[in-house]
Amino acid sequence: MKIKLFTLAISIAILTFIIFQERLMLPTANSIYASGDIPQQYERDTKIPNFDFNIFNTNTTSSLYKLTSENIYIHFWASWCNVCTKEFDDIILFAKKHPNATILAISLDDEKEEMGKYLTKIEKSHKISKISNLLFVWDNNHAISQDLFNTIQVPETYLVDKEFKIIDKTIGRANWK
Repeated sequence: MKIKLFTLAISIAILTFIIFQERLMLPTANSIYASGDIPQQYERDTKIPNFDFNIFNTNTTSSLYKLTSENIYIHFWASWCNVCTKEFDDIILFAKKHPNATILAISLDDEKEEMGKYLTKIEKSHKISKISNLLFVWDNNHAISQDLFNTIQVPETYLVDKEFKIIDKTIGRANWK
């Protein structure tokens, strides 16, 4: 009898875990538009408000609306995110193959030094400083990532047209190929 009650209790616990896990799951990859469950602030054709940013390791300040590419990729990442760091090989290749696109890689690292260490590491193998359409930004106070985009999970990528309207959004590793 005790074994049956114990087995029943374990079964109920597992079932409860599965039900709540499915309710709490966030999308992990591919376009959120494919699911049809689009939060209001992420609808296609929503114009992103302008924001300023400092390009990492330069004295250059710019803003979103100063970017003139046909397609702009706003990519949120962090050096502590394993998926993010693995994705950079694809991002770098994409940037080299598509010089008319701009990739704004915005880091959510808490410390600028953490971002700097990672970029120094990939500079040695990929010469990222020579890729003019790949811009690295440190979002030191999370004003861009959390306040403006409400980013809660990285990596996260927005594809924006030349009028700064959202074309697509990917939560998780994007398809850069």
